[in-house]
Amino acid sequence: MLEYARYLKNKYSVGIITDNSTERMNIIMEQNKGFNIFDTIIISEDVKCTKKGTKIFEVAIQRANVNAKECIFIDNKQQNVDSAKKAGFIGVYFDDEKRDYDNLFKIIDEIIKNN
Repeated sequence: MLEYARYLKNKYSVGIITDNSTERMNIIMEQNKGFNIFDTIIISEDVKCTKKGTKIFEVAIQRANVNAKECIFIDNKQQNVDSAKKAGFIGVYFDDEKRDYDNLFKIIDEIIKNN
């Protein structure tokens, strides 16, 4: 996923919205120097809301200074995808168990091509 994010970074802003704790994200970012490619990282603990509602997505578009309909949100929980859609994002469900990255990349490429 990091490699795909790097690929997208050439033309688009790339960010993360996560319900992981700040402590866990700090560890992940320390261990994975590739996280410096992200323009915006929104951690639910820091903004006091989760992906179960729309507020975290509103925070994300404000911080990234973009329009919600320009944003593609990918998540492994349909409820989170639905929340993003309610906030105006394009939402894409990714089945973590199947891990079909090729199909995910095709879906994202198709969305980009058509918007």
